Parts: sequence; C-alpha cells; structure tokens
Amino acid sequence: MRALLAGLGALVTGLLLVVAAPAPAYACSCVTQSPRQFVDGADLIATATVLEVDRPGRLPLLGAGDTTTYRVRISDVYKGRAHEIVEVESASSGASCGLEGIVGGRRYVFFLQRSGDSLRGSLCGGTGNVSIATVSRLLDPVADQPVAGGPATGSGHDQRLVYAGAAGAVLLAGAVWLRRRRSSGS
Repeated sequence: MRALLAGLGALVTGLLLVVAAPAPAYACSCVTQSPRQFVDGADLIATATVLEVDRPGRLPLLGAGDTTTYRVRISDVYKGRAHEIVEVESASSGASCGLEGIVGGRRYVFFLQRSGDSLRGSLCGGTGNVSIATVSRLLDPVADQPVAGGPATGSGHDQRLVYAGAAGAVLLAGAVWLRRRRSSGS
C-alpha cells in the first residue's frame, strides 16, 4: 500500500509539474508608426468581415505563445492577393503583440504579413487602427479582388497537442513505473 501511495504521489507531482509550469513572460512594445509605414510593412491589406474567432482554451498550461485564428471574408483588397475567405493567425494575447478587440461579425481593415503559407496579423501592424478612408487615400483597391475559393489556411499546428502529449507521456511513465513496482514487490 505504501508503494502505491508513493507511486501515485510521484505521478501527481510529475503531472503538476507539466500542467502548472510557469509560462514565459511576454511583453509587446510597438514602435509608433504612420499609416504609410503600416502600408509599406504589409504583404496584404484588405477590408474583411470576421466570420469566426478560434481562441485556444484557457488552461494553466497554455501560455502567451498560443495562437488565435480569425476566419475572415475579404471584401476589398488594397495590396496583395487573397482568397475570398482566409484564416488570419495572431498571438492570442496582446502582451505577445496579438490582435486585440477583434470580434466576430464586424468589419476591419487588416494589415497582414505572409509567413510561409500563413497570414499573420499583429497588434503593431495596423489592423483595426487605420480607417478605410486613410487606406483609400494611400492606395486604391487593386483590380485583383478576392479570389473565389479558399480558404487559405494557416499552418494548423496546435501547441495544446504538444502539452497533451507531454502529459500523456508522464502518465504512461507513471503507470509503467507502478506496474514494475508491483511486479518487484510480489
């Protein structure tokens, strides 16, 4: 019985270390930019309506490195090319320079950067901060409006799966250890 309690204690301790480990601290510090600098720094500038916001769960093991995905319908493209429906990735926390205040059903001006096959937006990139009128003065809508089809998707990786896998490995190791302890004690 004593060995069982010791094994369970070790298992719970290991699981708590994985789940309750402190996440690294993040802080976003944006340099003030003009609308022209936002335009120059963007690969895609478009007005779009947010169709869906997919935020990660808020478990203690999920930190500021999480990604929120915004599924948006592009209406006007001012710079770059895009499908009609795209997914925009951003850090989930404003402390990590993630988009803030973006909600479903509303229309925004998105200033996005391409990262491989993904479109990324950030708190420092101009999204939502610059009016359509300002963008229109700087750029006319391009002839290549949204391309039907899509959606263009992000990378699809999910950090939660990594944490779940690590927790599963700890549980499996604890179960193997308990089984060996029982076998050697008999």
